[in-house]
Amino acid sequence: MIVTVRARRLVAASFIAVSVIASADPMGGPEAAPDERSAAEARRAAVDQAPLAGVVELSIEGVDGEMRQAVFAALDIARYTTRRTIGSARLDRLVREAESQARAALEPFGHYRAEVEVVRTPLPDRRHRIEVGIVPGEPVRVVALEVEVDGEARDDPAIVAAIAEFRPRVGDVLDHRVYENAKAAIERALVRHGYFDRRTTERRVAVSRAESSARVRLRFESGPRYRFGARRIEGAQFPDAFMARFIAWDEGAPYEQQAIEATQNRLAASGFFAGLEIEPLVDERSEGSVPMRIGTVPSNPAVWSLGAFVETGYGAGVRVGHERRWLNDRGHSVRASLELSEALIETVAEYRIPHPSAHRATWVLGAGWRDEQSNVVDGRSWRVQGGLSTIWREWSGLASINALYGDFRVGARRPDVRPQTALVVFPEVSATRVFARDRIRPREGFSLSVRGRLADTALGSDVDLRQLRAEGRHVLPIGEASRLLSRLELGWTDTDQFRRLPPELRFFAGGQGSVRGYDWQSLGPLDPDGRPFGGPRVATATIEYEREFRPAFSWAAFVDGGNVFFDRKVRPEYGAGLGIRWASPVGPIRIDVARGFDAERGGWKLYLSAGPDL
Repeated sequence: MIVTVRARRLVAASFIAVSVIASADPMGGPEAAPDERSAAEARRAAVDQAPLAGVVELSIEGVDGEMRQAVFAALDIARYTTRRTIGSARLDRLVREAESQARAALEPFGHYRAEVEVVRTPLPDRRHRIEVGIVPGEPVRVVALEVEVDGEARDDPAIVAAIAEFRPRVGDVLDHRVYENAKAAIERALVRHGYFDRRTTERRVAVSRAESSARVRLRFESGPRYRFGARRIEGAQFPDAFMARFIAWDEGAPYEQQAIEATQNRLAASGFFAGLEIEPLVDERSEGSVPMRIGTVPSNPAVWSLGAFVETGYGAGVRVGHERRWLNDRGHSVRASLELSEALIETVAEYRIPHPSAHRATWVLGAGWRDEQSNVVDGRSWRVQGGLSTIWREWSGLASINALYGDFRVGARRPDVRPQTALVVFPEVSATRVFARDRIRPREGFSLSVRGRLADTALGSDVDLRQLRAEGRHVLPIGEASRLLSRLELGWTDTDQFRRLPPELRFFAGGQGSVRGYDWQSLGPLDPDGRPFGGPRVATATIEYEREFRPAFSWAAFVDGGNVFFDRKVRPEYGAGLGIRWASPVGPIRIDVARGFDAERGGWKLYLSAGPDL
């Protein structure tokens, strides 16, 4: 945005009339010429540094913060704080000019009657001390304000709201930075709502130095509101009919920038595109409509992932994943993963089909196989699934029908203990939401996940089952460098055939992510051989205090409690400990040392974990 500012002193009265002539670019404010801007930026960068051994030693008193920086940047004499020599005639001239330059630098902050005194003192080695003393004086305040928009936008709620938010108001200090930002906000609102022919018809700030007052008058002519015109989709690997599912506006609807942003978010979330550019072709607008260009760059269709891990209960292992982001022009995709560790082998595959009428819904067909040989479980299971995955009002949900067949032993491993087998057919509904901008390591926020399952012999299941589970996590800031993290898990199962439930449908407690200070899944009732076998109900909780002691590193102190149980009476076990947190580039990494308070099952335990806080 190019802005010209003219000021003239009127003979008849002590007023300063400032008129601003601007190009029709609503997105920016006044800009200095490149040479002036670079010089000013260099001076601002030096203002708060220790004095350098230049020919001039400059001192500015009476103002601080942004006003001091502005004065320093405006003083031509400031350039010589880093230069070795200066001619006497130039020094005299710059000292004379410093007073007016300092006053002018304070006017954008509303101080039009500042008193400035410049004192020069000779120093040894032909150097000079320049002291600029400033008394800002009473700031100019707005005594009259008129901001109006004529045309179709006069009654547009968004434009009315932008006008209502205009600052400075009557009685406020005339801060030109605030004024320019508020003016630009109205211009942006006009553009965001399709008033591409808008123009400024009057822009006037009249300042009375004698009265320390200002009268502000600002008028816009909006012109007509344009509508969305024809779409031009470029670079996409899909036909226009498929791309239409992502577009958040209808042709002929009133132009709305928010619809463009929603479209961009939908396209980005699909994973189909590595680059996006959506723009109105303003120069091609005609007959009340503006054509829209949607430029895309396809993402890599095939993605491989490989990682190593150490996980409590399963030991060290590797994960391999593969995804084909699209298989055809209908957006079908497939993904598969394989996990190999000391105690677990698991593979999962999914085929995903976009829902034809909902851009955030996908049909999911999945299958998986699991072989677990941990301290608690000796079992193999197969699972198939079909369902609909969707996102609704920031909730991620899945409704599915599942068939789980298991051949397993939980607890005792004696030869005379025969494995259980069961086929469980059940519908499942789950939903998750994160109430935070950053779920990886938020300063504040919380998350909630809920899940419900229902199995019945009438559906072909070997057991009847009703099950609910919910988990919430919360992060609360404490001061500048501390956080309080909490977690609550509740689970309930109703079945009269618990022993036939595969381990995937039981609740366990103990270890990382549950109650630290105990072995993995070691809590709850014990069988005759003294081994845990899970339970139909669970309740666990965590409270943790974390404080940063250096950038990206913090220490933590925590207390965990809870257990799995059969009846309604909870018999909680407790553990507590200390830990170190590293906010690594790939996410939080945690090292914890905890001690369980139970004399038989508890003890000192070491945990290593990674993953988001919410």
